Amino acid sequence: MFGVEIIKEGIGILLFTKHAKNVVNIPFVKQYGCSYVERKIQFHQNTLFKNSQSKLYEELNGKSRGNVEAPKAKEATKFWSDIWSKPGIHAEDAEWLGRVKGKLCNVEKQNDLLIDVGMVRSGIRRLSNWKAPGPDGVVGFWFKKLTSLHPVMAGKLQLCLQNGKVPLWMVKGRTVLIQKDPSKGTVASNYRPIACLPIMWKLLTGIFAESILMTKSYSQKSRKGAESNPEAQRNNS
Repeated sequence: MFGVEIIKEGIGILLFTKHAKNVVNIPFVKQYGCSYVERKIQFHQNTLFKNSQSKLYEELNGKSRGNVEAPKAKEATKFWSDIWSKPGIHAEDAEWLGRVKGKLCNVEKQNDLLIDVGMVRSGIRRLSNWKAPGPDGVVGFWFKKLTSLHPVMAGKLQLCLQNGKVPLWMVKGRTVLIQKDPSKGTVASNYRPIACLPIMWKLLTGIFAESILMTKSYSQKSRKGAESNPEAQRNNS
């Protein structure tokens, strides 16, 4: 039973299968009962909640995308390897770099960042609850609910900042290939890669970004989009 809703009507129930769009009437519920069907649905939903909360909520909201064909592994590996294997060439003496350095020569150095519990909680509030997680499988929902861990997170993130490095698991991503156009089939070029990083890395970089935006000496009035404070944007207009 996949993607099924149960609606009780008298002594019968209607099973609406969302993907097949079929309606099946099962009479004599009093005789046979619907506990088996309900248990099957409960098991399916519990499994989805454990493995992929986003798919569960898509089903509950009637937005399930169904099964999508995957590309051939060897073809996809060759296609993306040809792109990854090409070394990037950057012009380190580009003229525009000199202009940027000239404009920022009077900008004061930002003070050393000290990550505290308040910063961690503020960063966690900005996280999405059910966005696709990294290889660890942890989503933002649990960061918000396990508040007793916030002081520990603050201490460990501050330690990463002091040491100037983070553990490898924090920057190890999970790449998912999303099909662009179903009509074009499973050719490797018809998929776009999405890299899902651990929520802990998103939290740390989010704290960095917020700290930069809050630094007055770095605020660029000519670029109102860099202002996260709506009141500051109004004052600059």
